[in-house]
This record gives sequence, structure tokens and C-alpha cells, in this order.
Amino acid sequence: AFRGDDVTTLKGELLALFGVGSGNGRDALPMIVVATGAQSNDFELIRDAGNPGMGIAKLRDALGKHAFPAERRREVMPHFLEEAQRRRKKEAAEAKMNQALPPITAYDAQTFEEHCVKRKKGICAAVFVENPEDEEKLAWLQGASRKMAQRVNTPSRLVVVNAPQQYELAQFFGAADMGYPTVVFINPARKQYFNLIGSFSERGVVNFFADRVAKGKGKAFDPKKVPKFAEPSTEDDDAAGDSGAGGAGGDGDNEEIMGDL
Repeated sequence: AFRGDDVTTLKGELLALFGVGSGNGRDALPMIVVATGAQSNDFELIRDAGNPGMGIAKLRDALGKHAFPAERRREVMPHFLEEAQRRRKKEAAEAKMNQALPPITAYDAQTFEEHCVKRKKGICAAVFVENPEDEEKLAWLQGASRKMAQRVNTPSRLVVVNAPQQYELAQFFGAADMGYPTVVFINPARKQYFNLIGSFSERGVVNFFADRVAKGKGKAFDPKKVPKFAEPSTEDDDAAGDSGAGGAGGDGDNEEIMGDL
């Protein structure tokens, strides 16, 4: 790549060698010169006038158009195109995976209804498990979420649900009959749901989502008839409190009896 100032420097010898310089004047610059080697000491000169901001894409086009012999272009250019296509696909896939929403756990009715009952677009993948706190067994959900986003354009969200506490919900969507753990894919907009068929694993969930849920027709349901999300029970705490109160009363009575004696 030669600039206008190069005419008055030592690079002027190269300019003269390439046929650029005083003969063509400064108006011919800036210029990109592509020299391709040959079997002997000869070389082929290709001049492509442009501006300093000439991009890599234009330079690549110039190389493909001029620098390579026709038979070489047939070998090299398809490789460039295939490589570029693979790179674009990989970048697009990574972008989609980065947009994937992380799995969440539904501890209250608002969270479950927002993502699984009232959402206007996309799929809620309700993961019914016996212990939502078992992070070791559910660690693969993050990878499943990213791959689901990569393979299907439909937005999705994995929502972990405590199956024993939400038995009515599990029964309504057929999860109770499937056994735990399992996944129910809910499409509120279409009022349909799908029960996972296959293994409860990253591969099983992702493949079922891409092959069945995104393309097929599920079972119909009425959003108005979805059972209410059961809030965490406080009966155990109340019972413990009553027991404590009764115990205190009992001790007091014993003290009174001992006093009378």
C-alpha cells in the first residue's frame, strides 16, 4: 500500500519497479499493488486504485479477482466462502446462546404465572422435581437453556417447580402421572402443553423441545382452569409454636402441683 508521500522516499524505487510514481503522477496514489510470485523470478503486477479506508473485504475481493490464476481461484475461493459461512453461523449461534434466559425457581404464584401461564410469547419449560434445591442434579439446566435458544428461535424459559408442594399443578399438566423429575412444556399463547417423552437430561430435554415442541401440536388446556399456585405451607411452624406454648403451660402446672405438695 503506497501513499502520496512515498514518491519522494526510498519507497520511490519500489514505486518505479511497480510502474507507479512519476509516470502516473501523485494522482494515482494511494494505491494497493498486489504482486504474486511465479516459478521464476518474474512476478505479476496488479494495481487497484482506492482510498486509504479500503476495507479488508475489498482487498480480499481484489486478491480473489486478480491475484490468483483462474484455476487457483476455483480451488481457493470456495474455501474462503465456506469458511466465512461457517464463521457467520458460529457467531449467530453464539449470539443466540448468549440471549438465553437462565433457569429460575418458582417460589411464589407470581413467578409461575408470569412465566408459565400469562406470557404472551414463547415456551415455559416447567421442571417438576422433588427437591428444587438440589443444585448438583439440576446443574445441566443452564446448558439446556442455552442450547434450546441456539436450536429454536422461539423464546423459552426453564422454570423449576417443587412437585410435592404443587401437586395440583403437576396433576393438571399430567406431570404427576409421568413421575418426577419431568418437564412440561407450556405454550400459554396457543393454550397447549407437551409432556416430556424421553430422558430427563440436557440432551433429552433439548431434543424433545427442538423436535416436538417447536414443530408439533400439544395437548389443549384452558388457562382459566389452571390450579392456583400453592404458597409454601406454614402449618409446621404453627404446630411447633403450639407445641412450645403447650409445653410451657405444662411446666407451669407441674410447678404449681409440686408447690401444693
